[in-house]
Amino acid sequence: MKKHEERYDILVVDDESVIIDSVVKVGEYEGHTVDSAGTAGAALVKLGSNRYRIVICDVMMPEM
Repeated sequence: MKKHEERYDILVVDDESVIIDSVVKVGEYEGHTVDSAGTAGAALVKLGSNRYRIVICDVMMPEM
């Protein structure tokens, strides 16, 4: 699999750790920096102190 030339900072937000782990592994394999949050509150904290180019978010989380 060819790695992308551009590198992105990505935030993955999901309450299911299996989903987070899968997306993080793929993103890191492709050469991106991937951060994760297991709750909407944790995601807001990370968004307040970091700049992400991409946010992948579960919209059916309990706190949403």
